[in-house]
Amino acid sequence: MTMEKTTTGKLQQESHWLTAVACLGALSLFSGLLLLLPLFALTGLQINLLLHTLLGSLLALPLLRYSLLHFTRTVGIRSPLLIFSGLAASMLLLGLFVSGFWMAIEGQSEEYGWIDQLHAITVYSFLGLLVIHLLAHRYQKRKKQHTHKRPFITVTHSTPKVTGLALGLYSLVLLGAGVLPSMLPTETTKVYPSNDYVLDYDDHPFRPSQTETVSGGFVLTEQIAKSQQCGSCHTDIYEQWLSSTHRQAASDPAYVKNINLLEKNRGITATRYCEGCHAPVALLTGELTPGGKHGGRP
Repeated sequence: MTMEKTTTGKLQQESHWLTAVACLGALSLFSGLLLLLPLFALTGLQINLLLHTLLGSLLALPLLRYSLLHFTRTVGIRSPLLIFSGLAASMLLLGLFVSGFWMAIEGQSEEYGWIDQLHAITVYSFLGLLVIHLLAHRYQKRKKQHTHKRPFITVTHSTPKVTGLALGLYSLVLLGAGVLPSMLPTETTKVYPSNDYVLDYDDHPFRPSQTETVSGGFVLTEQIAKSQQCGSCHTDIYEQWLSSTHRQAASDPAYVKNINLLEKNRGITATRYCEGCHAPVALLTGELTPGGKHGGRP
């Protein structure tokens, strides 16, 4: 009787941890798959990415505890397919955590883009092995003719309910994150910076440059003219830009001479063609109109 109670207690404990693993695992998988789909505004995408990272981190502890309990209970089972699929799935999970934490700490870059691809491939491989492992478990159960009614002894009725509820709440959160930004003021404005803004090249404010914005209008100066502020987060690309030729595009002596000559002969509106690449801040903020200043500087 004591041994039976002990076994029952261990099964209950394993079931509790499995519920936590199923819930966090489903949320991690769901949030990860959503990253591959362009369903949300930038704000929603960033929130989903942060939650995906947080969920993956929270999953580590309950998964480790559940794995130890599960391994202890099933260590004597003689089924090569069951054992192999379980161990292989565990190794893939370890690889998932390593690649996930690496990207969370180091960030993503073109040089290490293969790690992101490996992370995704590992997920699909793990899911395939998990299906094989569960099917092998079902076969083993039928072979031994177990009497318990549940398909899996550690899966309780609350496991799918809790997991489904968590997925539903998560969907509502992301729906709000995707919808609310569209209801808030946008970062661009179609209002011209001055009533005297000249449109010499049809009714498009940036022509003859081919530059476009999401709204079709201007961008506020304080939102884009802060390279150092951008660099506080995007450190790697900011350092590359600091030492690049592109940073000097508007201060190159040849460019400064030509842009001044163009302004003198054709007017400042003609400089929009050049400034779209060399000094986009001046173009996007509406400076390139009579009375404004182009970005070319000695």
